Amino acid sequence: MGGPMTRDVSSVVLVLNDARFDTNAHRAVPMWLVDTSANAALAHALRAAGHSSVTLLLRAPGESETDLFCRAVENIETHHGSASGGSYARLMVYGLSDSLLESDVLSELSLSLIGREGDAHVLR
Repeated sequence: MGGPMTRDVSSVVLVLNDARFDTNAHRAVPMWLVDTSANAALAHALRAAGHSSVTLLLRAPGESETDLFCRAVENIETHHGSASGGSYARLMVYGLSDSLLESDVLSELSLSLIGREGDAHVLR
């Protein structure tokens, strides 16, 4: 995917599993998808339709959901956050488990749940 993105975006979408969501609603925002067969097919379809910012995240063998989520957020910050000179107003996460929401992980990442939008947890 090259170097860090430096433009401001309103949202970044992170899909942690094979969540179903309206891709048209997120067509103009960066999307980060955990690499599953369903998400790989979705990424291919989005790219074929002209979506220019779709990234697949490989899950390391034995990697916990918490570690995967933390790594995804770190990558998103690197490419779309203040580390890149850009910013985003919210992180829309599909497939975020209740156990992750109830843990200290969000606060450790300086994130907080600001609401729900459909099936997405909206963080900032």
